[in-house]
This record gives sequence, C-alpha cells and structure tokens, in this order.
Amino acid sequence: MNYKFIATQFGEAVKYDTTVNEVSRTFNALTNLKRKDYVNDAITSARSGLIYSWVMTIGDSNLEESDKCELVRQAINTIVINDKVKEKLLGLLGTSRCLPKTNSSSYVNSSRLDEIKALNCKNFDLSRLIKLCDELNMSFENKCYFSVAILVRSLLDHVPPIFGVGSFTELANNYQGTRSFKAQMQHLELSSRKIADSYLHTQIRNKESLPNSTQVDFSNDLDVLLGEVYRLLK
Repeated sequence: MNYKFIATQFGEAVKYDTTVNEVSRTFNALTNLKRKDYVNDAITSARSGLIYSWVMTIGDSNLEESDKCELVRQAINTIVINDKVKEKLLGLLGTSRCLPKTNSSSYVNSSRLDEIKALNCKNFDLSRLIKLCDELNMSFENKCYFSVAILVRSLLDHVPPIFGVGSFTELANNYQGTRSFKAQMQHLELSSRKIADSYLHTQIRNKESLPNSTQVDFSNDLDVLLGEVYRLLK
C-alpha cells in the first residue's frame, strides 16, 4: 500500500474543508498511536500536513495491514464531506488488503445479540434496543444502507440512560470507561452521526453517490458499545 501517495492525496483533497482541530480529534479518537511528524516539502497547508503525518504514522506502524487500511478508511469517511472526493480516496485503498464486511455476516454480532436478549433487566425495557439490532441485521443483509446508518444513529440515541447520561455525546466524552472504549465511542459520535445526518438532511441533487457496505460499517465499535451495555446490565 502506497501510504505516502494516499497521505498526500487525502491532505490535498480536504485542506479547505476541515480544520486542524477536527483532524486531530478524528485521528485521536480512532487510534492510540502517537503521531510522528513527517515532512513533505510539497505540502504548505497545516491541515494537509497534519493528515499527511497521521496517515504516514499509521502506514509505518506495526499494525496489521488490514487494520492500517481500516483506520485510514474510517478517517476518510469521517473527515471528507464531498462524496466524489470520498469515493476517489477510498478507491486508493483498493480491496485486496482492506476488505469490507460481506453481507453474509450479521451487522450486530449474533452472539452479542443473544446475550442481550437473555438479560433479565428490571430497570430498563430492552425490547426497543433488541428490535433496533434485529432491524440493523435485516437492513444490512438486504443492502439497505441508508437504513443501516439511520438505525445506528437511533441506537446511539437510545442507550445513554443505561450509562447514566442524557445523550450519546455525554457518553462519548465523559463516561468513565477505558481509554480504548472512549476512543471507539468518540468515533461513533464523530463519524456515524455525521454520515447519518448527511443521509437525513441532504436534499435532492443533480448527481448522487449512494452509500455502500464499507461506508456504513461501524459494527466493530457498535459491538464494543453493546458489550458494555451487557456488562452493566447482567
């Protein structure tokens, strides 16, 4: 994977559409890697340079190749607003080393869902949460990707009282979980909500780019969230 080329293209594509703070928040939420500073004399924008350093840090890390690719993919999905630009950058990642989830898999892990269904919870009625999970799996299986993104957002808005907070933003920022849990919740908050909002509020245009399984795949982070739900309620 040519991470130097991807880093340059990524930074150049969004240098006018994002901020240094947004770039920093996104990558810090996605990974615990410590960013190294990489110099590219062709880059003059601070935002482009920051993205370049982050992508190069990921590329030079000891992570598995598929994990590196997944981190860059999630960063692109979070930071890039323009659908055509996003599609082009995701195309640079290819498919051989960064395969998206296939539709033969459940979006919500079946074992995790069985655990939640088996809970005998007196303080919360879990029927809506279980139904949201079931419909997520049905939507993903049937390639209803608009529905997947919107259902993920609905689920995030539904569970905060289990954690003793009033919103998912509070959960992502203030819940006293592990550092990795917080990072994954912030990724759900920053990326999945933005994607769902774009589907809910974008009006008709003369050209469209439709969502695919890769763009709406937050299943790993969602499983961490549901695992914590199970831990708190069992």
